Amino acid sequence: MKAVILAGGKSNRMGSEIHKSLLEYRGKRIANHVIDSLNSAEIYDIAFVVKAGDKGVFERYLPSRISYVDDPVCTGPTDAVYYARDFVANETFFIVGMGDTILRSEDIERLAKRAHFTITSIRIPESRGLAKVIKDAAGNVVSLDRGYHTNCYIHSGYSLVNQKFLGVIPRTQTETQGTEKHIETALNQYIQEGGIIQDLQIDWWKHFTNREDLIG
Repeated sequence: MKAVILAGGKSNRMGSEIHKSLLEYRGKRIANHVIDSLNSAEIYDIAFVVKAGDKGVFERYLPSRISYVDDPVCTGPTDAVYYARDFVANETFFIVGMGDTILRSEDIERLAKRAHFTITSIRIPESRGLAKVIKDAAGNVVSLDRGYHTNCYIHSGYSLVNQKFLGVIPRTQTETQGTEKHIETALNQYIQEGGIIQDLQIDWWKHFTNREDLIG
């Protein structure tokens, strides 16, 4: 199985000019923690989607076996996945993850073993700007709602997606409040077009949004 890691974001809010996924956490770059978790789940064919021209920066820090995909416009995670379509062209399912979020290898392994389009979710006490996972009585995801929520399950940023999802992306509209296409917008589009998405709940992640997250 292949994995596509979205790593085009900078870390301006964290007080650094370096890419967020290249910041150090517990003695290693965040991106290397991500790679280690994938490798421990026996996923070795990994591509990082990075801003066009930034491949050399990542090559300084990441293993030589990592592949790279250029994102020429950086309009958000949705388009970044689409730019990786050639890398995953022969895959029925592949994992999409975020370069600033670490999951346990056992949870990635559970995700990789699923036979259906699946997102992972985690319960958090407060969500600002993350996407709440809303499910029906059968347990299928009916929508992902970005915004402010409390005590809810939110999308962790890791999913097992299929080729149909890539076909949905060109029809996904940009959010009205900006130019960025969040991954959840494309997931909602997929659901609206009749796609079924399941949910795999996890109980740990490490998501980096500010300097304090790099401590501990």
